[in-house]
Amino acid sequence: MENQTIEKQALNPEEIQEIEYLSKGAYHWRNKRIPSNYYNVLKEIRRVKPKTIIDLGCGDGYFTNILRKEFPNTLGIDYSKIALDLGTSKEHSLRTILANAIDLPIGTNTVDVVCAIEMLEHNAPEHAQGVIQEAYRVLNENG
Repeated sequence: MENQTIEKQALNPEEIQEIEYLSKGAYHWRNKRIPSNYYNVLKEIRRVKPKTIIDLGCGDGYFTNILRKEFPNTLGIDYSKIALDLGTSKEHSLRTILANAIDLPIGTNTVDVVCAIEMLEHNAPEHAQGVIQEAYRVLNENG
């Protein structure tokens, strides 16, 4: 019998994130208090006083839920149906869309704030520029 070498294919960042949600569930919701990096972003958003917010790469919707309490017109967007389902199982009133961050189903110049906390590192490096361009496209002129 021949020795066979099985090559392990490297997982891309999107696949790694999916595995985390499958194994850990809605793990962001276990936080007892808002993590400092989320809180700092929240302070900046409060300063801007937006009417519309997109939480890009919202995952399980933890931060989307925090935002919508002060800013009701907050929408979470993620490519992972698993993550979005976990979030809406925690909070049924979350508004979310299943979409890819490089092709958002949002009109041009229609959003006041796009936040993407801990999101870019979960994308393949070659997608980062497209994500940023798409976020810029949906922001209104004062966004």
